[in-house]
Amino acid sequence: MFLDNRLSNGPSDPADALYAGAKAGLRRLHDALLGQIRAWCLDVAPKKGYLSLRRRKQFAMVQPSTASRIDVGLILPTTTPATGRLEPAAKVNPLFTRRVRITAATDLDDELRGWLATAYALAG
Repeated sequence: MFLDNRLSNGPSDPADALYAGAKAGLRRLHDALLGQIRAWCLDVAPKKGYLSLRRRKQFAMVQPSTASRIDVGLILPTTTPATGRLEPAAKVNPLFTRRVRITAATDLDDELRGWLATAYALAG
């Protein structure tokens, strides 16, 4: 496991392209989310339109979905119930089983960290 150096704030930061234009207002929320994730020293790989979060294999993704929302896709067991904030994701991206919509810093809570931790543990 390692932290991908491309995540440092600078000219090669892959998040710059994700948060250009109408989505620029989400950058602070993205940075707060990634600040929590970086504590785990993950491998974060840029993909077209999102950042892939990996351990031995991918377990989640972070994607600015609209000008007012970031989606966190999670690979959780299908037995994990989709309720409330934890929505089914198959129609959005079939690689992920669940999705959480992030619209404010208050969404970066223990519940989200728990889902991320579970997906991370299952990835390897």
